[in-house]
Amino acid sequence: MSLRELVEALPPDWKPKTAPFPATLRTAEALHALETGRRPREAPQIELPALALARLRRQLVACHQSGDWSGLSARDWRFACECLALDSPSLIDEPGFVAAFIGGLEAARPSRSSTNLLARWYVRNFEPGHQGLRPIGAYLAANSHHLRAGWAILHETFGLFDPNPSLNSLAGAFVTVSDDPATVLHELSCQPSLLFSRLFGHVFVAACRLAAEAAPRDAGWIKGLTGWAFGSGGQFQHGLIPGARPAFAEALLRPWAGRQPTEEARSLVVPQLLELMQDPRTNPAGWTGVSETARQVMLDWMTRDALEQFLEVVDESIQQYQSRMWAERRQFWMSYSDRHDIHECWVVFGRRGAALARHLATRKNNPSLLNFANFLRDVGGDPNQAVLLMKIGPLLVADWSHNGRCHIWLPGNPASPQLYQPEYLREDLMSGADFEIPHHKNWQTAIDDYISGYLGLTAPG
Repeated sequence: MSLRELVEALPPDWKPKTAPFPATLRTAEALHALETGRRPREAPQIELPALALARLRRQLVACHQSGDWSGLSARDWRFACECLALDSPSLIDEPGFVAAFIGGLEAARPSRSSTNLLARWYVRNFEPGHQGLRPIGAYLAANSHHLRAGWAILHETFGLFDPNPSLNSLAGAFVTVSDDPATVLHELSCQPSLLFSRLFGHVFVAACRLAAEAAPRDAGWIKGLTGWAFGSGGQFQHGLIPGARPAFAEALLRPWAGRQPTEEARSLVVPQLLELMQDPRTNPAGWTGVSETARQVMLDWMTRDALEQFLEVVDESIQQYQSRMWAERRQFWMSYSDRHDIHECWVVFGRRGAALARHLATRKNNPSLLNFANFLRDVGGDPNQAVLLMKIGPLLVADWSHNGRCHIWLPGNPASPQLYQPEYLREDLMSGADFEIPHHKNWQTAIDDYISGYLGLTAPG
């Protein structure tokens, strides 16, 4: 057959097969095997091209229709599982076919290699409660003695091939230990690449939900969970598993509710979630499915980051004669932050402040610091001006840098500026305020009295 004839014979829905790189280099696995005395993982199995699988699928259908499976060779049985989810409607969705397929498989007495390939297919295509997968799981459970050590250990320990495998039991193996998930699988004589199968994608979600209810974990465990989430390629590996993204966010955030995170933990969590789900302040839809508790943890961390960013950037641009005044304002607003009275925070920078903020984000490797607003034009010709926008209870507070005033809007005031806009005019952050005061003598007392008088708070000391 010529190349042209081969191409013309391709089915209309044919797509070239992709071969993703393994999550763990084979040399690293071999080194681990030498260090631990375990065998390295087996060489990758040879797979049939799409055209051969399409022909084999037609042959399987013909065997089912005739009731005679004897015409299939040992090689056919080896690759038959790859046809079960091929095309639509898939054979695995037809219970009658699956039952007949298992009967033919048992009669054929397939090789150990064929049984292991079926186990690999089962894990890659697993879906909880899928009726077509139950007979296959039952067959693998009954023939676990023909499976390689890793599969057998997983089944004996966690019931991997049971009709309803305990995903929480499997997940618990990764939540209750300090090792990263790849190390746990190594200890079970399993390939680390198993973590990115569909079955272990569901285990990932279960593990995240268990972790969300537990105490905060250390940085090493967070790195391990992140590696399970993203693999070595930097792309989220479980995007097709329902609820995987919000479950991941819950696992990283909810344990910190009401607790002070370590700087290392926060620096690991924030960039990953911003990359995966974007900024919850400007893209709340990306956080659909995440509990308000977990979302508030993320907002609290970003609020603190924004406040510190504002103070640090303005520190760089104030004049010497303003330093004492600015030190007082830093202390004043940090006292509100320390008491968790600032619920949301957004920063608006002029041209020079924006440049300093971008430099600060790079230096601290904190992408949340790249999210701020800009003035549409310089305020009074000054590129250094900046404004700190804060929600304190229902009050909206705008504190201007560089001898500016503090403005406060009450709830319901139509002139109140909106948080999280990308750009503002000077007038947006000044007009129609219910209270304003320059930073002259006793300004702290005046602001404290106004805020505490409206909210019934005790003024920070």
